[in-house]
Amino acid sequence: YQKSAVPLPQLMEYHSKLQKLISEKQIHLDSSLSLDRVSELLRIPNHHTSQLFNIVLNESFNAYISTLRVQHSCELLKDEQQMSIDDVAFKSGFGSKASFNRVFKNLKGCTPSQYRKG
Repeated sequence: YQKSAVPLPQLMEYHSKLQKLISEKQIHLDSSLSLDRVSELLRIPNHHTSQLFNIVLNESFNAYISTLRVQHSCELLKDEQQMSIDDVAFKSGFGSKASFNRVFKNLKGCTPSQYRKG
């Protein structure tokens, strides 16, 4: 990124726009969300979006979105006790129960069911 690095102030502006999309539009809950789609929504080139994740957020797109999705699922698991684990997974933006369980356990150290039980 050294040669074609986007200036940091520009990246910070992109970060603000991304945070706004997440908080207002909850784009992370779309299971088909991709780096390309984020670039479209931010109206910036793909390589700028990659630099935003790698330089400003210091993690990959997938790791960042997975963390947001797990945070959302934790809220649902606590607040919506009657909601099935499958529904929590899909409402949190995961494409399958298997990926939800794997990512959740990697990030939280327990399964969604164990988390819900407290």
